[in-house]
Amino acid sequence: MTENKKSKVVSIGKKASENGSSARKPLVEIAYEQIQEAVSNGSFKPGQRMLEAEIAVWLNISRTPVREALRRLIDHDILSYDRYGNLIVTQVDQQMVIEVYQMREVLEGTAARLAARHAYDEEIDSMKDIIDSYKAEPGSRKEQIKLNSLFHQTVLNAAHNRYLIRAFEVLPYPVRAHTNSKKSAPERFSVIADEHRAIVDAIAAHDPEAAEAAARDHVKVSRRRWLERLKEEELKD
Repeated sequence: MTENKKSKVVSIGKKASENGSSARKPLVEIAYEQIQEAVSNGSFKPGQRMLEAEIAVWLNISRTPVREALRRLIDHDILSYDRYGNLIVTQVDQQMVIEVYQMREVLEGTAARLAARHAYDEEIDSMKDIIDSYKAEPGSRKEQIKLNSLFHQTVLNAAHNRYLIRAFEVLPYPVRAHTNSKKSAPERFSVIADEHRAIVDAIAAHDPEAAEAAARDHVKVSRRRWLERLKEEELKD
């Protein structure tokens, strides 16, 4: 793909249509998911320029659904505009991490508290199964992100509060989607699994206070990890 002096678009290899997207999904959904995945797995780098026409060629679809998908990605802060007006992959900074994790602490703490009151046994079992699966085999960075998201979504669903779910849906999540790390260190992922286990144990014990505290502690630690990672990257630059 093309590049200029300010920012660039880099091809991620094969077309998205070769990745097995379901033809039954609306094209906007396919475009959204493929671009988000490319950002999440590092194929699209922070600061990289995103051109609608070139994305359409990569996805092998028309520009209209691409345009709508790009709008949604902007709404979620996965994409943004640089000072020159170019659409780029959002570059995560310290202030963004702080603001997003402030909201995550409130929302995830509330979700865990409500789950401790309302979760069904089957939902608690699902949380435990997720932890067991990545505790046994951490897998690739992509698999880790997927399982981590699944765990948090399961806790959220177990809260049984539609308005809390809506609050999560509008929360920007660039912090989740961007990383230069191809794979988390196994020992660090094991620590994350232990933090998740503490949340589930409190939920299973139907202890709202302990569940909220465990969830808030987990978010605080996650925020610290992110800030440390950003500092490391700044030092490398």
